[in-house]
Amino acid sequence: MITATGEIDTANARLFADHVMELAHGCSSVLLDLSGVTFLALDGMTALYAIRADLARTAVDWSLMPGPAVSRVLALCDPEGLVPTVDEAPERIAG
Repeated sequence: MITATGEIDTANARLFADHVMELAHGCSSVLLDLSGVTFLALDGMTALYAIRADLARTAVDWSLMPGPAVSRVLALCDPEGLVPTVDEAPERIAG
């Protein structure tokens, strides 16, 4: 699981995407926990699409666990549901 908290905006969206992609390489699956993100700018959405494209190229199965702030942006910017989401982490569901 990769977890991010705080704000993802113009100042850090590129660094966020690069960091997630670096951590995910070599993994067969990744859960990106953004439930603690309090603000997601449009640049953050662009970062999520970049992550999606990179992980598809490297055959990493992934999903995103959004919090309220991220869910609002996804509803507006990803109506097709291209970013795969889950409501809870698998271990939270099982427990």
